[in-house]
This record gives sequence, C-alpha cells and structure tokens, in this order.
Amino acid sequence: MSFDSIATTGLVGLFGGVLVWAAVGVLVGRFQGFEVGIATGMILFGLTGLGFAGWLAWLLWVPGAEVAPGRDQIGLAGVFGAFGGFGALGGGVVLASELERRRPRAPKPVAASRARLATVCTAAGNLVLVSGMVLGMVMEDDMTRGALTVFRSVTLACGCWFAASVLGQGLRLFHALLFLLLGGGFYLAAQSLQLVG
Repeated sequence: MSFDSIATTGLVGLFGGVLVWAAVGVLVGRFQGFEVGIATGMILFGLTGLGFAGWLAWLLWVPGAEVAPGRDQIGLAGVFGAFGGFGALGGGVVLASELERRRPRAPKPVAASRARLATVCTAAGNLVLVSGMVLGMVMEDDMTRGALTVFRSVTLACGCWFAASVLGQGLRLFHALLFLLLGGGFYLAAQSLQLVG
C-alpha cells in the first residue's frame, strides 16, 4: 500500500474505530467497573493510532523507501503518534488511578535529606514553570519563540516534579504516567511547532 492509502485507512480506522473501542469499553466496564472500561477504550484507541504511526514511519524511513520524508509526511505520522500516545497514556492514567484506589499502599517513612531534596525539586519545577510562562508572555514580537518557551518549561517542570515524587517515595504509577503524559505531550508540541514554524 502507498503512503497516502495507509494514511487514509489510518484516519478511517482511528476515528471510525472509536465506536468499536467504545463498545469494548462498555462491555469491559460492565464487569470491571466504569473507570476500567473507559481506560480500556482509550488504550485501544491509542494503540490503533500508534500502530498506524509506526506503519507510516516505517514507509518513510525504511531503506529504499518510495516516499521522501517531507514535512507533510512527517507531520501526518506525528498526528497519528500524538493521538495514539495521548490515548494510550491517558487510558493508562485512568487505569492506574483506579487500580491504586482499589489497592491502596501505606506511605513509607522518608529520610529527612530526601524530603529536603524532594522539596527543592518541587520548588524548582514551580519556578521553571512560572518563569517559562512569564518569558513566553513577554515575547510578543515572536509568538513562536514564546510558545516554545512555555511548552519546554512545562516539560522541564514535569521532570522536576517526577524527581520530587521519586525522592519523596510518593511516586505512584498514576503520577508517573501523568507526568509522562503532560511532559511528553508538551515536548511533542514544541517539536511540532519548531518543525512547522
């Protein structure tokens, strides 16, 4: 199949499959609970997008590829990857949150030095986020640079908060996936904006 044919099939499969994955989610939710059903539908939707993104990327970068990886082609593969990533990670966040609610863990004691480092990382993440927002807003002469600054500051802040959670031993799968979803999403947005701009 050609690149355009796969892209068209992918769009139909991704968005047309929403009804199928929603039905599967309803069926799972009937037996496992509403949140698990929602998570199942989102993960299946995400895996569909990631599958087509991988297929398109293979066509672009496989040795002897018939299609040159131009901006439009890379952007289209990125769109599938973005929808797939957000769907899969979003479903993972919902599922992890529900599983941790069903199986709560008692908090473990944390050494004072680790607690202080966790506080520093949290404060650093907050400072990076606020600084990035302020710098992004004052760059009125270059909106692209301003948006890139904001997006990258969110990514860096998520990294700081992730480190704070690890040091404080408060990291749960839900938190890890949430930081990955937010940080990774804004990183991809920055990369896409840089590519287009």
